[in-house]
Amino acid sequence: MEFENLRLECECGRDMNKIKTEWKGIEVRGWKCSKCNEEIINPLDAQKALEIERARKKNLLSVKLRKVGKSNVVTIP
Repeated sequence: MEFENLRLECECGRDMNKIKTEWKGIEVRGWKCSKCNEEIINPLDAQKALEIERARKKNLLSVKLRKVGKSNVVTIP
């Protein structure tokens, strides 16, 4: 589904404006009502943010720094 050209109407009756906001420490796209400040997050961005959050909780995003000879090596799982 294409969300870039989607126009949303808030429950209060006003059109919602496109925004970029932060959710769980991750920048996501969404829409915000100028009247009641209701925010809706783009579902694709929300899914990615949830996956990143799960990876953070499992420490899957930790890196290791090693020295091989005279070079520094970073290993990423």
